[in-house]
Amino acid sequence: PLDGIGFQAHVSLKFDDPAKLASFAKNMQRFADLGLEVHITELDIRLGDSSPASLAAEAKLYGEITSLCVQQPSCKLLQTWGFTDKHSWIPGFYKGQGWALLWDDKYQKKPAYEAVADALASNVMLDVSFEILAFIAIRDNCVEIISVRDGIFHGSLIKAPCFAGSGYVILYGQ
Repeated sequence: PLDGIGFQAHVSLKFDDPAKLASFAKNMQRFADLGLEVHITELDIRLGDSSPASLAAEAKLYGEITSLCVQQPSCKLLQTWGFTDKHSWIPGFYKGQGWALLWDDKYQKKPAYEAVADALASNVMLDVSFEILAFIAIRDNCVEIISVRDGIFHGSLIKAPCFAGSGYVILYGQ
C-alpha cells in the first residue's frame, strides 16, 4: 500500500504566482483526500542574483510554501535540498543562478530563514514559537546532524556512516 507522496519543489521566483500556489495547494489536498501523508521534499528557490530585492522575494515564497504545508493537515514534512548556498547544487545545473537556500555561503541565515520560521510560528494553533533546531544532512555516504541555534550555524554534532544519497530534513520545535 501507498502511505504518502512527496512533492519535489525545485522552483524559481516564477512559482510565486497565485494560480501556481493555488494549484500546488489543490494538488496537496487531492492526495490528502486519498488518505496519503504529504511531504514537500527537496525545496529550494533559485535566484538570478543575491540582491536585497531577490532575497526578499525568495523569503516571501519560502514563507508561502511553508504556510501551505502547515495549513494542510496531511503535510507532515518540509525538506530543503541543502541548507547553505555554499554547497548548493543549483549553480552547477543552472548557469548564473543560485542563492537557493536558507543560509548563505558564509553560513549566515538569510531572510528566507526568518520567513520559514515566521510561517511555522504563525500557522500553529498553539501559543508557542518555533525555532529551526537542526538539519539532518545525508551526503557523501555519511549522516551529519548540523546544529543551529538562534538561526546561527554552530557546526556538526554527529557524523555516522549511512547509505549513498543526498538529502536534508529540517527539524523544528519549541
